[in-house]
Amino acid sequence: RVAAGEALLEGLWWSEDDVPTPLAEDMARAAVRAALATLPPDGPADGGPRGTARIDFAMGHVMPALRGRVSGRRARAWIEEELP
Repeated sequence: RVAAGEALLEGLWWSEDDVPTPLAEDMARAAVRAALATLPPDGPADGGPRGTARIDFAMGHVMPALRGRVSGRRARAWIEEELP
């Protein structure tokens, strides 16, 4: 679908000028860990309609720096691994 022009990769859609370079897995994981280290302590506890409020909050904190550089699905999996 991408080749047919029906869908845009997130990195292309999100960028204004330069397309972000995808990060290697070890660098992306390090970026997730660094962002989680700065996660505000006043975030929500587990709960919410799906029971994922804390992970959703962390995603909102982590993804701005990673958008277009690592898939959201992969970042979410790493966040789930890293959060206590």
